[in-house]
Amino acid sequence: MFDKAGMRLDAIYSKRLNRVSLQLFMFFIGGMYSAYFAPYATQANTRLGSEAGGIETSFAVVDWFCFILLCRTLFFDRTALGVGMLAGFCWLFVGDAIALPFWAGTMALLVHIYRSWWSKLGKIHLWYLFLWFSAALSYGSIYEYTAHPVYLTLFALIFAGCLLYEQALKVNARRQQARLAMFAEAEREKEKLADSDKALAQRISRLERISDLPGPLLVELAQIIHSAQQIVVCMKTDERDEVPGRRFLDRYLPGVEMIVTQGQSLSKQLIDDELRQKTTQDQLDMLIRLRSAFHQQHQALLENDTDDFDSELRTLDKLLKTDGYVK
Repeated sequence: MFDKAGMRLDAIYSKRLNRVSLQLFMFFIGGMYSAYFAPYATQANTRLGSEAGGIETSFAVVDWFCFILLCRTLFFDRTALGVGMLAGFCWLFVGDAIALPFWAGTMALLVHIYRSWWSKLGKIHLWYLFLWFSAALSYGSIYEYTAHPVYLTLFALIFAGCLLYEQALKVNARRQQARLAMFAEAEREKEKLADSDKALAQRISRLERISDLPGPLLVELAQIIHSAQQIVVCMKTDERDEVPGRRFLDRYLPGVEMIVTQGQSLSKQLIDDELRQKTTQDQLDMLIRLRSAFHQQHQALLENDTDDFDSELRTLDKLLKTDGYVK
């Protein structure tokens, strides 16, 4: 509902004729407001009353210009308008109601300029500063600026509270962005791990489908595949094994695949039996070393599980001794 109202207000203010009409309408509102509340003013400078229409004119100028400032925030910064209205409401407890637009407009302008300082501050704000300065001069001819020290302190506290609230919102927004960035990074890492797991599974599957090798090579390859599968199991069951296991498989599985594919393809193309046997023997020697490396890596990953198991056994043994079941 508020979004729709905001869109309608933006549509109204987007046309120049409407903006001019609003300025004139604010003149009418300011005049009516000052005419209604002027008789109730009890703290105004009585010397202005001796001048023909002096105090009424000063009141009208203050209210007109400050209603224009409030109108500005209504269309462009409703947060500033809300803070300004709070400052104006607090003024009612200490001063004449006719001065309410001045304090509300002053606070609204201060907050609006602060909120627009880094991004939206433009030449139009000089015009609104001029309006406020003119209103302040007229206000000074009616009241003393320091006549209400308690309210001035409250006014400053309201503005400071608004600044702190804005800063808290910015800090919260940065934290939210940081959390979102962390979540996005975590999702990317999960996707990378999923892709890596898929690539490992595909590579092991390709090795399992190889069958046109000499018997000794197939035996070594089968043991390598078995150890690789056991390493994958360790990676899935113990997160401590994830990094070393993945690093090992990513480094050596491509080498195994290269040996059994390119090496065998080369052996088939060789005519010289002696050279072919030498190539096959070289493949076998390398697969034997790789099989030993895969076995050792699997055993190294199992050490974590062994240590955990031993720790559980020691804990259970201590419990038995503590409860008196074992001496």
